[in-house]
Amino acid sequence: MITLNINAQLIRAAQANQANKKDIRYYFCGIHLSTKGDVVGTNGHTLFQAKHDWIDCDLLPDDVIINIDGNIPASARSVRIELPDSLDTSLTGTLTTDGGKIFKVDLIDGRYPDFNRVIPERLSKENLYSNAIAVDASLLAKTEKTFGKNSSVIIYHRAVNDALRIECNTEIGVLVITPLSRDKVVINDHLPLEPV
Repeated sequence: MITLNINAQLIRAAQANQANKKDIRYYFCGIHLSTKGDVVGTNGHTLFQAKHDWIDCDLLPDDVIINIDGNIPASARSVRIELPDSLDTSLTGTLTTDGGKIFKVDLIDGRYPDFNRVIPERLSKENLYSNAIAVDASLLAKTEKTFGKNSSVIIYHRAVNDALRIECNTEIGVLVITPLSRDKVVINDHLPLEPV
């Protein structure tokens, strides 16, 4: 068995952003764990990514996508994920919280997209181009689900039609929210916003 010990908050944040089980992009219905320590969850509109140091863990022989059968309780501080050595998608694994709650873990057969392409770089004051932010307000609700209740966050953006980069003061990871398409963006007198 491959054993991974991970901060439970990273798993909860990735789960908060993964696609639901009905999504045809089946590889978004799970959490991506990379050999480089990335923990990623996305539904195509929001994306959570964090780095986890695999110290005190077995090395992953390859990147995997896992689906956890259930939601990690808010009281959990850490989880232990046990996966089959072969990473055979016909086999299952387990996730055990530090409180002893056990969840079934399925391996998803698929290739996760290159999530690094969509994560905006952190901006400096010299790189700010816009004071407008155009996103679907319901996606902003993912911020609290991702980082926890009453968390303080910093929002970075470059331009109206660029993704938002949201970081929490706990430095747990980054949440990315895609922008609205240009034809849906309106300001002031409900005039379409000019492209940047």
